[in-house]
Amino acid sequence: MSFLSDSDIILILDDNEPWSKSCSILYKEEKIGLVGFQGHPIIPTKWSDRGETLIGYEIYEEYRNKGYATLACSILLNWGFNKSYQNLLTVKAHTIHGWNLIGEKVRGNPASIRVLEKLGAIYDGHHHDDDVGEVLI
Repeated sequence: MSFLSDSDIILILDDNEPWSKSCSILYKEEKIGLVGFQGHPIIPTKWSDRGETLIGYEIYEEYRNKGYATLACSILLNWGFNKSYQNLLTVKAHTIHGWNLIGEKVRGNPASIRVLEKLGAIYDGHHHDDDVGEVLI
């Protein structure tokens, strides 16, 4: 196990499978969510080509809208890009449709999109996934 940290956030990374298992996100020693890569950058997947991986994250409801997802993703991205021998060139993310406060379906998940924007992500279009429907990339 490796521990990646910045400020009050700690990520617990599985050294054996860092490209395929989620990291626990700890804040003040309490688990507040998960973050992780999906797919090794040297192995193409349905979502990524060689040199790419997909990042995903979830923050438990009581800890949302406090910047923890952005910070956790930033820590993991820094780790991934610093592993230059892994050939990571691009990180992709997608977000499924969400719901606003009055129960209306909205395109994408606005909170998740905000995290990606803060990380410097660029909207690349949308795609239909057989498992979850339309996703934004």
